[in-house]
Amino acid sequence: RADRGVHLGGIPREDGAALPAAQQRVPAAQFGVVEVVEEAGRAPFSNMFESLVLFAWATVLVYLVIRIRNHVPALGAASALMSSVSLVYASSFASSIEPLVPALRSNWLTFHVFTCFLGYAGFAISFIAAIAYLVATRKRDTTPGPQSMATETVMTQTAAFGFIFLTLGVITGAVWANSAW
Repeated sequence: RADRGVHLGGIPREDGAALPAAQQRVPAAQFGVVEVVEEAGRAPFSNMFESLVLFAWATVLVYLVIRIRNHVPALGAASALMSSVSLVYASSFASSIEPLVPALRSNWLTFHVFTCFLGYAGFAISFIAAIAYLVATRKRDTTPGPQSMATETVMTQTAAFGFIFLTLGVITGAVWANSAW
């Protein structure tokens, strides 16, 4: 196709509006994350607003990394929708930045939260891939096609990614808790 181009780290533009939408969500969510870091001098995880913005950022980031490795266009629109819904829901909470209590001022807590949120994002993309796989295979009574197989691959890879990062999150949380109390 003549309109193929490369954007954002070598990701081919083949998803119609889904990929540009995802590419726009990363800077929007990253702006929210960076804004909190600059204003508060800490990572964004102390309230629901900050956590939802972090989740939206992590979800789109995991999708874009998976998109570099696999071509599954159906996931782009769904991950952009999930991050958009997360950001819209975040706007219903107070966005005030409060200082952290002393027990939460630790680098271990920052590692704990980021690894957990990367794990949550991996599970979110795996969920989206599982729904896409179910929809694609339900339409056919024959063996799954190459698109279904790619979706299944993404589903298992992101579930493994989520498990690894959530496990790291639990370990860093235990280390943080041991040092904080």
